[in-house]
Amino acid sequence: MPRRFALAVTLFAWLLATGGHWDVAQTFAWGRMFATNSQTMSLADAAKKTFSVEGRCDLCKKIARAKTHQDCGDEGVPRIKPPEKVLLASLPPAAVFLAPAPLHLGLLPSIAALASAEPVAPLLTPPRSLA
Repeated sequence: MPRRFALAVTLFAWLLATGGHWDVAQTFAWGRMFATNSQTMSLADAAKKTFSVEGRCDLCKKIARAKTHQDCGDEGVPRIKPPEKVLLASLPPAAVFLAPAPLHLGLLPSIAALASAEPVAPLLTPPRSLA
């Protein structure tokens, strides 16, 4: 149950952050207008009047003003909206060539020791316990 609650709260926060609450309010307004218009005219005419710009109700006008006010921010200057597509580009990875360590430094056992089946002595002694 807590997981469902967390998911519901997350979806509600996402809805508010993206301005979806205005879409919900607009859908409610359209539904109310369509129900009112369909009582006096045909369904096609009611739908046409509901979604036309001239047939907007007071609630539709208030929602439109609130949407533009939210998009303008505090200064009254419209915010720049991000582009529809975001292109991520990167340079190709640089080629790195590593040469093996020289055998004379003693960092690697000799090829003969690798080829033999005999165990090779460790290069360093194990640390002693302090107990």
